[in-house]
Amino acid sequence: MKKILALLLALLPFSLQADTAFQSYYPPAYTWTAKPTCSLSITGMEVRVTDVGDSDFIAVCDGTRWSWQGPIVFSAAPNYASLSQTAEQIMAVVTIPGGIVGPNGYIEVNPQFLYTSAAGKVERIQIGGTGSSGSVGGSAPTGTCASTLVAESIGATAISTMKMYRWHNFGATNVQKGLDNANAESSASFTNSSSLVVCDVETATDWKIFIDLSKSTAGDPATLEWYQVRVWYGS
Repeated sequence: MKKILALLLALLPFSLQADTAFQSYYPPAYTWTAKPTCSLSITGMEVRVTDVGDSDFIAVCDGTRWSWQGPIVFSAAPNYASLSQTAEQIMAVVTIPGGIVGPNGYIEVNPQFLYTSAAGKVERIQIGGTGSSGSVGGSAPTGTCASTLVAESIGATAISTMKMYRWHNFGATNVQKGLDNANAESSASFTNSSSLVVCDVETATDWKIFIDLSKSTAGDPATLEWYQVRVWYGS
């Protein structure tokens, strides 16, 4: 019987092999700057961007621009302790590649700080400028919209905070609007006693987000434990 079955299998007009027709398609990998220029000739092309944010994402060419689903996320747990000084200092720097925001894109920054209860502090999220070569531990950034965008005073009794700071491009890649304060809960409404802050940082080229801190008492310990930046493209 075994010999008969073996003979029948040998005579069958097909071979037993995996069906590849429905295997998943994995787009070619590119860095953000090396990806092809989106044009009519490659409409519908998909590429996998490997060097932006926490994980790869799939961008699709619609004939004029690259687009993708959901936000691009940048997160880290630096657990960086502030220096013993009252002057504002850079606690973290996030470089955002040019072009991933768009003229109506949206940016959200969520830092998590650990404090003691010695004295008041001020958290600030700044964009543009360079500071002390834009490095962690350096002085507060100087330059376009470096000191006016969003800041939040933290009371002396605060032990820890997780704030949400957000702003958006306003019809152009070099115009931003946002509040000069934050809220502790995403469900809380964002209000402001004055007009929206307007900035003019060019996001079509690489730009930086700075997470800063100043303290009223130099030796008051403060640590940036974690942060997350989320960027949504808006055409």
